[in-house]
Amino acid sequence: MTEQQYTQEQLGDILGKSRSSIGDSLSLMRLPQEIRDEARGNRRFLKTRLLEISRKTQQRAMVTAFAKLKDELERELTAKGQKRERLPVAVSLCQAMDRSREKLEKAEAPA
Repeated sequence: MTEQQYTQEQLGDILGKSRSSIGDSLSLMRLPQEIRDEARGNRRFLKTRLLEISRKTQQRAMVTAFAKLKDELERELTAKGQKRERLPVAVSLCQAMDRSREKLEKAEAPA
């Protein structure tokens, strides 16, 4: 964008995205690398919350706000009794199949 001297709107047209989407992406790029790495691919960190953090003026403030967000999410999970991370769908299905197989084996065993 800087090299080609594009505006956010021009870049949005080129990439097929809205100007606000381009602005949000640029805002997220302001986050410290360690926050981006941790938040990437983790659905618990909502984009809106990360955008709020990215609007802080100092990186130290961003790191502090992200730590608060992580603590808040951890408290919510603990309160719901969901302390552990959710398993991938494939693992969960395999475990359910194993439990079903065990039940069937017990039901078929002669008494």
